[in-house]
Amino acid sequence: MIATVSYGRKLKSWLGAVALAAGLVGGLSAAPQPAVAESGLFGTIEHRSSNLIQFRKWTDVLKRAKAEQVAWSTNPHLVEWQRFLDSIQDKPRHEQIELVNDFTNRVQYRRDHVVWGRSDYWATPGEFFTHGGDCEDFVVVKYLSLRQLGFEVEDLRLVVVQDRKRNEAHAVLAVTDGGRRYILDNQIDEIVHEDYAARRYGAYYSINERNWWMHETS
Repeated sequence: MIATVSYGRKLKSWLGAVALAAGLVGGLSAAPQPAVAESGLFGTIEHRSSNLIQFRKWTDVLKRAKAEQVAWSTNPHLVEWQRFLDSIQDKPRHEQIELVNDFTNRVQYRRDHVVWGRSDYWATPGEFFTHGGDCEDFVVVKYLSLRQLGFEVEDLRLVVVQDRKRNEAHAVLAVTDGGRRYILDNQIDEIVHEDYAARRYGAYYSINERNWWMHETS
């Protein structure tokens, strides 16, 4: 287990770098107390916390997406999305994962400054399907798609990574299925096992609706 002081310094350094590189985290300050170290994603040691207060972009987009669902029938893109989800509701779990990845990756990749005129904006599904989006927007839609299909929170995580190939921060979705963890990525057409993804990506942090994890290289 890492000492609290060391953990806090490392957290600020790592997440500060991510924030500067991609705007995937904003306004992080003091680190929460780390939980007991666990063997984690991409072969890292991960430290878990249930305090999501500093991840406002993530919690905010989840709230806005929930509010958006109330009037989903007024947006033809959301109608198409819901029809797609309904059409695969009874398919095997692994096939659902593949189909959600394929369906979402068809949307045009567009950077936030082009679409929204700002450096960082986390889009709801309606906004994403209407305007396109960048890496975290693809992950949000895949996450919410699988949640609507009945996947448990514990099986899903948005993961912010360092892309060693492109030398930049990036976001992917980690999904656990049958005891194995797979990575859904807008830069890769097919879903891949986390061992394969670990060759290209190093994990900074991961998050779902209940917890977040800092990842430390063992």
